[in-house]
Amino acid sequence: MSKKELARKLAEMTRSMEAARTQRNAKINKIYHQTNAVGWEALKQVLNYVEPSYEEKDL
Repeated sequence: MSKKELARKLAEMTRSMEAARTQRNAKINKIYHQTNAVGWEALKQVLNYVEPSYEEKDL
């Protein structure tokens, strides 16, 4: 395989990886924006989940 062919193949792989990343990020953002804040808080309460404060995270 020549250097030109390798460069072309690498560029093609990079484009396909970028397209997949863009598609994946679009799905993640969509799911994030559909999250029900009230339901999320209720779930955390049922599970007794408490988010650590910033001071605790630094320790």
